[in-house]
Amino acid sequence: MVGHLDWMEGQQHRVSGWLILVLCYAITRAPADRMALTAHAAELDASGGPDQAFSYFARTSSEICGAIDTSVDEHSKSVLAGHAARIEEPRLRAAFCACLGIPDERTLRRDRLQATRRDDRDLWKGLAKR
Repeated sequence: MVGHLDWMEGQQHRVSGWLILVLCYAITRAPADRMALTAHAAELDASGGPDQAFSYFARTSSEICGAIDTSVDEHSKSVLAGHAARIEEPRLRAAFCACLGIPDERTLRRDRLQATRRDDRDLWKGLAKR
């Protein structure tokens, strides 16, 4: 059981590294950063187990990089927004959105929700006192 937890923690760390490499490519758009991302994605896919058909990270990396390179069409914007929505770390998600000039939908939803909440101190405002 402990070995499995160590493996899961290692995978989580590698996925975080992949997300950071995606951010690096989004910032620089340098071929070297894209190659590093592609190599890391291949490592992640290979560590997925004996199923050699697993290619989520390689496919997703290619799709995201393509969307970054051509971020003017609606499909590319949708791919980038979808990737941003899957990033759980708020600071990483905000950095990704900021460098590409796309809205951070999670933050926008949270801000809208907070703006619509009432302040409990105003609950009884305007009612006559007894």
